[in-house]
Amino acid sequence: MQLSKQTGITFWGFIFAIALALAILVLSVRLLPVYLENMSVQQTLDQLADNETVLDSRSYTSAVSEMKRVIRNNFEVKYVNRKLLSDIKYDLIDDGILVFINYEVRKKIVGNVDIVVSFYNEVLVPWHR
Repeated sequence: MQLSKQTGITFWGFIFAIALALAILVLSVRLLPVYLENMSVQQTLDQLADNETVLDSRSYTSAVSEMKRVIRNNFEVKYVNRKLLSDIKYDLIDDGILVFINYEVRKKIVGNVDIVVSFYNEVLVPWHR
């Protein structure tokens, strides 16, 4: 008579699997709002390229001030952090105005452990002098 060997997950293996699943869940819950906010930022920048008021502006200064107004209004509607307004840069190039934002978001994960997520978004607004 031969005894068969039991197979399966051990208690410690089960605890490790649960801890790994919880860590992934915590990261997802903490980072999802950050990525959703970045999607709103990109959508706002994309709307600038289709904005008739911006495209019809006569000067670079008036075009930029109109873009700032549109961005500020969209950020308020979409509940985007208003601190990001100061990170938006405008650059006049041959094909139009390049609007870009390069920013980082720091989120607390647990205790003294933080995670930093970097984003870069840009759009070329076709504007001619």
